[in-house]
Amino acid sequence: MYKTDEVFADMRRIRLQQLGLILLGLLILFFMIERFARNEIKLRKASEEKARIDTELAVAGKIQQEMLPKTFPDGVFGTVEPALEVGGDLFDFLKRDGKLFFCIGDVSGKGIPSAMLMSVIHSLFRMVSMKEESPARILGALNEQICRGNDSNMFVTFFAGCLDLYTGSLHYANAGHDKPFLLSDSVELLPSKANLPLGVFPGTVFEEQSCRLLPGDGLFLYTDGLTEAKDPDRRQFGRQRVQDALQACLSDAGMTPEHTVRSLSAAAHLFAGEAPQSDDLTMLLVRFAPGDLVRDRITLTSDTKDVSRLSGFVKDYLAKLEVDRKTAGGLRLALEEAVVNVMSYAYPPGEAGEVAVYADSDRKEVRFTVVDSGFPFDPTAVLSADTTLEAQERPIGGLGILLTRRMMDSVSYARKHGKNVLTLTKSIL
Repeated sequence: MYKTDEVFADMRRIRLQQLGLILLGLLILFFMIERFARNEIKLRKASEEKARIDTELAVAGKIQQEMLPKTFPDGVFGTVEPALEVGGDLFDFLKRDGKLFFCIGDVSGKGIPSAMLMSVIHSLFRMVSMKEESPARILGALNEQICRGNDSNMFVTFFAGCLDLYTGSLHYANAGHDKPFLLSDSVELLPSKANLPLGVFPGTVFEEQSCRLLPGDGLFLYTDGLTEAKDPDRRQFGRQRVQDALQACLSDAGMTPEHTVRSLSAAAHLFAGEAPQSDDLTMLLVRFAPGDLVRDRITLTSDTKDVSRLSGFVKDYLAKLEVDRKTAGGLRLALEEAVVNVMSYAYPPGEAGEVAVYADSDRKEVRFTVVDSGFPFDPTAVLSADTTLEAQERPIGGLGILLTRRMMDSVSYARKHGKNVLTLTKSIL
């Protein structure tokens, strides 16, 4: 006769094994659920982080686009098409003293680091160009700033130019950027020495070049995102296609700078087809369109008695422009103060000299340029008189400078070819 324990021993062992397997299965299931939940949390956090980064990149891209020019004067148009949310390309321009200062640049690399450096360069260009008119010296100043603390060894290809809107005189300097196209009777590359890019070596000296544009001539600047645009077969758009497209635009006499730039953009995208954009695409077109200019000049002696001749010259010149009496009176007074200052201090006592005054206007703005070959002297560096002080407490001088600055929109000085060049501009609209 069998005992109960002996009869059910195997069954109990099987049940215990089954229970053990069930518990093990539950533990594995719990572990899988826990890992799944943890991964789900990580995935949700990653998605939220990605959404946050995407939002911030979108905001950064919008801010970056807001930094670029939105309105364009006659004869100027440019665009930037970033490959990512933010990019390292830039273009900019500003008008000062009857001159157009413009630039285009391409920061090495892509993404946020390039975009940050692009923003710095944009601000530096505007700040330096407000006081300096030599493109070579503008590049030198930018280069020194970029080289400071450039541990990431980033560099920037850059082209800067200064176009005199009254004479068509163009001065420019290149820092390793693609040569612009000169648009005149034909389409040709502008002779341009490459120099080193910005940010490579401190103390780099950039060579400045110059030429003269005729009315209607233009300069087309671009980044390598245009020439290196690729089609699905990895073929590049290339410089020759750019030149051909520009030639086609040149054949259309009614083609404006905006239409030309947009036509080049459309040609590049048509060539690329479904291939993704691999690099930022930036273009800028600057055309010399002087319009109806009114120009005159007078040469005076350094004797202050000659100021009466200047007064009559300015009065007759402003009458041609139909400037109202109040504005004309202020302009005449400001110019006389500037010229008397030159006559009084440019040359040694008893030494005769000449003071030339050039007048230019497009009927929107008038520019007077005072040129002498006397001692180097920058009147804009002289502090204006402090009119809050009593007359006996004020140092001698400074009132003329104060008056000239208040009457004119802009007063700037440069030393060129051994001569002092003082430029005064005023809007007459």
